[in-house]
Amino acid sequence: MGGKTPYVKTKEAKVNAKQIIIATNVPTFPLLARGTYCLFEYPVESYIVAGITTKKLGGMYISPDKNNYSILPAEIGGVRHILIGGGGHFSGFRFNRKKKFQELADYAEKQLGVTRITHKWSDRDYLGYDGIPLVGPLYPWSKNVFAATAFKKWGLSNGTAAAMILRDLVLKQDNPWASTYYPHRPRLIASIPRVVLENLKGNR
Repeated sequence: MGGKTPYVKTKEAKVNAKQIIIATNVPTFPLLARGTYCLFEYPVESYIVAGITTKKLGGMYISPDKNNYSILPAEIGGVRHILIGGGGHFSGFRFNRKKKFQELADYAEKQLGVTRITHKWSDRDYLGYDGIPLVGPLYPWSKNVFAATAFKKWGLSNGTAAAMILRDLVLKQDNPWASTYYPHRPRLIASIPRVVLENLKGNR
């Protein structure tokens, strides 16, 4: 995988490359990477509902209240809808899913004029324990194998930032954000107790 001549091996072939970028939720190979990155990031399940509305919104928003809901207009089957997402918590915890959906539906109706909820679902994503994505060398000693993960459910913006950082790392150029996104920063482990407590208190 790494070394002077990094490679990707599949059932069909082995491909050599000058640099390799692993862009996935949790890097799984080599096995050491899987164990390491499970300490740096954690899975979060979030919820979303979609409902019919007469309001016409011109963009995507984050609500200014403490819940910081995501608000996105969308057209579904030719009908104007608003999507409201939020209520994230550690994946695997047995929180009341029905309550999570109802809180989003209530917000949609009271604050955004949604007249009827038509869809609801949930999904998972990974977050760094200090809230910042992990972008950079797969291991501290890696020179030609890189990782990009834990986009905090904001793949469009954080994915773009990650691409800019990785481009500079591959080209051996300075990047002002590389140290901030560095995957092996000590504050990741230091942030674990705080994140666990916040999730337990906020999602009962």
